[in-house]
Amino acid sequence: MLYKWPLIGHEKQVEKLESDLKNDNLAHAYIFVGPEKVGKFLVAKTLAHILQCNDNYCRVCPTCKQIAKGAHLDTTEMRDDGTSIKIEPVREIITSLNMSAQSNYKIVLLDNIGRMTPDAANCFLKTLEEPPKKTLFLMTAGNLRELLPTIISRCRVMKFPAISEKALKKKMQDMREALQIESTEDMLERAVMLSLGRPGKAIELLREPEAMMGYLKLYNDIRALFRDKDLTKRFMYVQDLTAKDSDPRDLEAFFEIFLHVVRSFVNADNTEEYPEIIRFSKEDFLNLINKIEETRYLMGRNVNAKLALENLMLSF
Repeated sequence: MLYKWPLIGHEKQVEKLESDLKNDNLAHAYIFVGPEKVGKFLVAKTLAHILQCNDNYCRVCPTCKQIAKGAHLDTTEMRDDGTSIKIEPVREIITSLNMSAQSNYKIVLLDNIGRMTPDAANCFLKTLEEPPKKTLFLMTAGNLRELLPTIISRCRVMKFPAISEKALKKKMQDMREALQIESTEDMLERAVMLSLGRPGKAIELLREPEAMMGYLKLYNDIRALFRDKDLTKRFMYVQDLTAKDSDPRDLEAFFEIFLHVVRSFVNADNTEEYPEIIRFSKEDFLNLINKIEETRYLMGRNVNAKLALENLMLSF
């Protein structure tokens, strides 16, 4: 590779971006699609560094330092804070793009554009269709289904899938010193397993022991659901998940770990590691995966969370 990208994995995607740079074939807008914390926003920000820095992505010049802090005049950054992107900040970004650039480009970094309200998306679409010269949009999304087809059609889409456990573990072992993470092999293996192939999540779990314990508890709780069909216990578990004082991120983590556990069951060669799967067929698990995804989708559309999850608990 031409540049030292601070990434774990995604070599093919980076090679394609470097080819676009080398051949002067950059699109005016990219959407990097993949799971949360898989590294796609880091790719977008690194590309912004490369494009704006006049010294081969040196990391030490004022431009690089400003971009790193999210304070560069011509590089607008909007991170995912869990709230929707409304029309007012989109209008502010559009206004800033019409001002004279002091740098190589005007770059807009938008994290999780699926958060845009319909009004914001339609407002943004107009600028995306006819952007000012030397303007680039580097955007991330969790799922293309969340986006307007007209926005997708005006962008170059690149997919960033999760990394296999084996590959992620090897890469993190090789980069342990650079990552400045002290961990035992058991801790590293556990973090990789719970991260679901997302380097950013694995690093977060290693740096935050409480988060690691929370994810491990979820993993054990979900496996326990398959060992005990007591509906009262299952419904009490749902009640805890959907309590008013519960963290919405816990619910998202629940779906992620649930899907991971069921997919592990599908791929299990025997029942020694997963004795709770004896009474299920692979078809049962494939149907359950569809049911989990359906429930997750419905809850994203503001259906009653408690009822949706109770219905899910009745399906296995």
